[in-house]
Amino acid sequence: MTNTTGTQMPTLLDVEGVAEYLKVSTKHVYTLINERQIKAVKIGQSWKMRDTDVAEYVNGLFER
Repeated sequence: MTNTTGTQMPTLLDVEGVAEYLKVSTKHVYTLINERQIKAVKIGQSWKMRDTDVAEYVNGLFER
């Protein structure tokens, strides 16, 4: 999706999508959010994460 300035909009994932991608429970994703290991924003009643932030989290796991 492109906004009015022509820049690409980030892909947003919900808790269920991140859990499915990481092959973990939604409870674990909420823990990662609460511990600020994955950047997330609450929109309405749902937590949303950018796909790039999830990728950054995964890449960080390999650097430990």
